[in-house]
Amino acid sequence: MEINSTPINPSASGERKVYSERAISFSALWGGPLAATYFLATNFQTIGKENEYKWTWVIGICITLIAVTILAIIPESISQKLPSQLFHFLWVIPAYLIFKKYQHSDIEKLNETGIKYGSWWKVIGYSTLALGITFIYGFVFLFIIEPDDLGAIPDFVRSEVKMEYSKCSIFYDSTTISQVDAKVVGSFLEEYGYFRPDRNTLNALVYREDNDVTILIAYPLNALNDSRLINEFKRILVKIETLYPDKSYRFRLVEATTQGELNQKIIE
Repeated sequence: MEINSTPINPSASGERKVYSERAISFSALWGGPLAATYFLATNFQTIGKENEYKWTWVIGICITLIAVTILAIIPESISQKLPSQLFHFLWVIPAYLIFKKYQHSDIEKLNETGIKYGSWWKVIGYSTLALGITFIYGFVFLFIIEPDDLGAIPDFVRSEVKMEYSKCSIFYDSTTISQVDAKVVGSFLEEYGYFRPDRNTLNALVYREDNDVTILIAYPLNALNDSRLINEFKRILVKIETLYPDKSYRFRLVEATTQGELNQKIIE
């Protein structure tokens, strides 16, 4: 960032207010990079650094878009391992350092002119608004990239392995999946209770799709809206990939509608 060394003109600040390092840090912690951008940019404008004001907005918006996009596209098996508050704490240190290096001394000079500090109600309110805008962008982005049609179930010559305990079957594409790998999938489905003796008519398809080992399971209508079911398969996926990190796995859950169409959900 290019730093403007022009002396501060206190009268140019007018009725504008500045925000303290505590306010800046809180805005970054609660509202993320977009909130920190707003209050840092406001400070730059108040102390008369218009060039820094403009670049703060440009860089801050770009960082927000990039960060949310990355968080939206990384596999859930990775994101679940990240601390839940990482996204918030990630912005506190850089926002604080920018304030201390580029704004603190100038604001100290403005204190001599009786400059006022912005209210905490505004900090809280605008930070919450910025957080909401960030989440809206994330949801819109996910909606755009989520495919409407996940593709038809592939047709391949199915080899079968029947699990000894549950008597359920794994049908797999023997040209890309070994019998050992098919049994591994079946053992995990038994361990988590999907395959069991009283449900021995159930089966699963295992095949490669986009270089991932895809495990396709059929469910009754409306089962894909069951969050507990989805979370259970996420836990299975995490455990499989922890024990077999050399392969990439995903579940493809499907259900047939009354109109004969397929509803599908990918868990990866």
